[in-house]
Amino acid sequence: MLNGMAKHLAEPEETPTQPPLWRTKTAISAVLMLVVSVLTVFAFRWLTADQAATSKTTLPVDQIDEPFDVAQPPKPAPDAVADEHAVVHVAGEVQDPGIVELETGARVIDAIEGAGGPTDQAQLDALNLAAVINDGDYILVPDRQAADTPSAQAQPGGTAPASSQHGTVNLNTADAAELETLPGIGPATAAQIIAHREQHGPFTQLMDIEAVSGIGPATRERLDGLVSW
Repeated sequence: MLNGMAKHLAEPEETPTQPPLWRTKTAISAVLMLVVSVLTVFAFRWLTADQAATSKTTLPVDQIDEPFDVAQPPKPAPDAVADEHAVVHVAGEVQDPGIVELETGARVIDAIEGAGGPTDQAQLDALNLAAVINDGDYILVPDRQAADTPSAQAQPGGTAPASSQHGTVNLNTADAAELETLPGIGPATAAQIIAHREQHGPFTQLMDIEAVSGIGPATRERLDGLVSW
């Protein structure tokens, strides 16, 4: 037994084995090479993308001062734009008297339609509905009683019709019969006009007519150019 113990003590203890040093260095080298390869790939992609973006937005030095050859549609001249429309004044027996804007080349009938169309008292046969309008025209649509007067003419150039200069109805001196010849003025309204001027004095402008009972802006527009004061 003593011999067995002595033999056991005499034998050296086994130490854990370690891998050879060359294997450790090889593994570290492989990891480093892998890391370097990955970094190289990412760096190459970044440089390539940056160079492509720079080449799209950067011009050569010798081309910076050169104008860009970009085709642009020609701009119309101001006069050409202005000539595309005509503005006329439509008065008399229409639903909405006043200023009407139409395309160049429009007809008198187009101007009347642009003012809301004729009233039931309008005498359209007194007008040349096919006449071409001009910018600034004054178009007066007469009623059936006044259709045979010069006021039923469309005057070019923005001038008022003949009746606005000669033969107008004076609101301050006309009797009931004369007042009733005006568009939209019947016997009752004519009596109101006479009573108003007797109570409040003479009319001094066209706007004063709206103070008469039964007369509003539409009737006032119809009387524009047909009355004086």
